[in-house]
Amino acid sequence: MFKRVKHYYQKSYAKTNDLFKNYSKCFRVLSFWSGAIITLQLVLIFFPESLLTIVFEFLGLAYMIIVFSLFLVESIIHGVSYLKSNQ
Repeated sequence: MFKRVKHYYQKSYAKTNDLFKNYSKCFRVLSFWSGAIITLQLVLIFFPESLLTIVFEFLGLAYMIIVFSLFLVESIIHGVSYLKSNQ
């Protein structure tokens, strides 16, 4: 069981690294874990409202905002450097 989980983790992390190979390691790790965060948020929708559920939803939203803003910043940086190198 552990070998399967380890193999799945390594394979999916390699895909993330291949997709965002020019991006920072911080962004690649955050984008890899965003799938788990989205799944957790979708599951938490069906739980009754409590303080703990609201806190987890807020933390998930903050995490996704950080990932998306980091994606925009790094994309702009790579776009500007690409335009400078092709002039």
